[in-house]
Amino acid sequence: MFRFASRKDLNSEPLKCTITLFDEEELLECEFSKEDKGQFLLDMCCKNLDLIEKDYFGLLFVDERQQPTWLDTTRYIVKQVKGLSVINLSFRVKFYPADPSRLKEEITRYYLFRQIRRDLQQGRLQCSSNDLPLLMAYIVQSELGDYDPDKHDTHYISSLQLVPNQTPDLEKTVAEIHQKDLKGRSTAEAEMLFLRRASSLDMYGVDPHNVKDHKGKQICIGVNHLGISTFQGNRRAQTFKWSEIEKLTYEGRMFIFHASPSDKKKVLGFKCKNSSACHHLWRCVVEHRYFFTMSSSSEIPSVTTGGGIFKTYKLRYAGRVEKEVIDDMKKIDRKEVTVKRSFSSAAVLSRLARSNTILSTHTEREQESTHKDSFEGKENDLAESSASTPDMPGNIGSRSLMTNSEKRFDGTTNETHEMSESPSSNLKHNHEKVKEKLDGENYLLKGEFSSTKNQIEDKPSTLSKNSKKSHKAYLIIKNTFLTSFLLLLLVTCFFILIIEFESDLFSTIRKNPEITHLRTKYYEPIKNSILSKAYDFR
Repeated sequence: MFRFASRKDLNSEPLKCTITLFDEEELLECEFSKEDKGQFLLDMCCKNLDLIEKDYFGLLFVDERQQPTWLDTTRYIVKQVKGLSVINLSFRVKFYPADPSRLKEEITRYYLFRQIRRDLQQGRLQCSSNDLPLLMAYIVQSELGDYDPDKHDTHYISSLQLVPNQTPDLEKTVAEIHQKDLKGRSTAEAEMLFLRRASSLDMYGVDPHNVKDHKGKQICIGVNHLGISTFQGNRRAQTFKWSEIEKLTYEGRMFIFHASPSDKKKVLGFKCKNSSACHHLWRCVVEHRYFFTMSSSSEIPSVTTGGGIFKTYKLRYAGRVEKEVIDDMKKIDRKEVTVKRSFSSAAVLSRLARSNTILSTHTEREQESTHKDSFEGKENDLAESSASTPDMPGNIGSRSLMTNSEKRFDGTTNETHEMSESPSSNLKHNHEKVKEKLDGENYLLKGEFSSTKNQIEDKPSTLSKNSKKSHKAYLIIKNTFLTSFLLLLLVTCFFILIIEFESDLFSTIRKNPEITHLRTKYYEPIKNSILSKAYDFR
């Protein structure tokens, strides 16, 4: 009989996850049930951060196939994190707005600023040598304020790790811009200037996907508010705007889209490293297209399918589009939220570290003066025990010298003190212990030998059962393989029938762009190769 879980059983065991909020030091511990969907965790994060323009954000995690994936807000969480022993998610910007100044609330702009600052710090946001010092100077102004020679030394920029491979020449240029051009700018103004400059860059809002083009060359595909872009290194090679893209699909590892730039229809295909990466790319492209191009979420199809003939995936878009978010925020009159900024300045941290070091040093000195007599007495006892015992590896006197962190284990400490009092008696005691241990092991070996002998007598029946199970598994695998092979052969014959026989019955299928792409790129080259080899054989 089948047993169906009740609603009480589903809610009995809450699951736990850890969400990183923009910074590795800011963690949010959450609990959710098996009935909760992805929207539950997203709403919890936005409530914790006091965000109401939450449609720009999402939760990213790495699934069991080691593929970074956005948490689907319409699906159950347990089905998406299946196979993960530890559930870790990252709260970050999913849709980078085309114009950050159109964000109504300062707190939303602040978290967008933090995300782009992290992109710059981790090397995801690439920019020219002219833009980089300016962006860094805006970050310095937002964290440290105006330059003050009494507070900031000559190397104050180097205390801030802003970008990878930060050079002294770059820091000098940043210091000049910060001291001369940004004086008097408030923190919010510096962040807004940073967002305006960053939003004009080619790599703004781009999460690169590694693919191969039709020539087998390694390139990157990026998606943002403009459309789909291809990158070779740090240089943008080509951009297809959303208005030029007609159809999006994928088949296995092949991501395909139809575009018509300059009234010329093109079918472009890019090969991903695996089917999971291809599915992730297709989903990102579809969701970005809906968010930035649709005027209302009601215009979006309830289900968007992709994945080809053998394995299809249904995407259900949830949430508002950008136009709806902007229009709805105009109707909301909320009191300005106080932004609690998190300054990650290394200079501030170093000051705090120095003050903590002074306090800890003062405390340690007080503790040392208080327990000085007891420590001296222990040291004398240890010196006497080490002097009465010859120096050798594993010396008992040397084993008695333990640090304070090791002494927190009471059993180990007490055993060490007892051993240091009478080394010869302890050695004799240990010898007796070892002898007892060996006798016990011999007894266990005898028992194991007798049990093993009994198992060998019952082995023929066990082997017959295992052979039956293995034969049954072999038949299942054999039948599955034959069924799959016959199905593949049938589909191949049907495909050849559609292409080779010019019948009106299959004319609509034959004109399909995917069939045309498969015919020109794969079928005809293979066919010509086989025919040429056949002629050579004759």
